[in-house]
Amino acid sequence: MYFIVLLLYREDMLDDFLSLLVEAGIHDAIVVNGTGFARSLMYEVPIFAGLRKALEHNRSYSHVVFGYARDEYSVRNVVSMARDEGIDLDKPGVGMFMALPIALKFGTEQELSM
Repeated sequence: MYFIVLLLYREDMLDDFLSLLVEAGIHDAIVVNGTGFARSLMYEVPIFAGLRKALEHNRSYSHVVFGYARDEYSVRNVVSMARDEGIDLDKPGVGMFMALPIALKFGTEQELSM
């Protein structure tokens, strides 16, 4: 079993990536809308306000998806299907997908209801 984390910098790819997760059997995930680190520094920490011009090109919003996959095959399948759909995580500015082995897990997954 693997804990998965997706940092997706391209908002236009969120729906496609979520569909890929479901297709790979990853149903119990949480999507969190995030603000980029640079944007937080620029607007929340006054000492960094002068960096606004220098950091304007950085994407300011992203999505973080947390979930778990039952096996390594599911994880690799998501990455493979993403590439087939034109989502190349190796391209700069797209995102990162990570999978970490889970040693212990307690509780049950939430039912997927639509």
